[in-house]
Amino acid sequence: MHLGHRSALLVTTDHGRGSGEGWSQHQWNVPGSERVWLIARGPGVAATGPVGTSEKTTLASVRPTVEEWLALEPVRGPLFGPPLTEILGQLRLSSESSRGY
Repeated sequence: MHLGHRSALLVTTDHGRGSGEGWSQHQWNVPGSERVWLIARGPGVAATGPVGTSEKTTLASVRPTVEEWLALEPVRGPLFGPPLTEILGQLRLSSESSRGY
């Protein structure tokens, strides 16, 4: 077994690139600062390049997306958005690597 055989990596940001004063101070109310991107790599993750979504991709949707991706029990609440269902098809782990994280 080689290193990384059962590993997955997800990279995202803690805030988006807003415009105007205050965006670099992590202020939540700066237009655009709630929009984020993410990168996924691992066994079973399709190498498709950029995948867009018609859903609003915000940091609030990252946790629910990862929970569904890894088949974890979801935590729901007012601070969490919906999973990004349009990209989950690109993130499906192979059955061999989907457990044990």
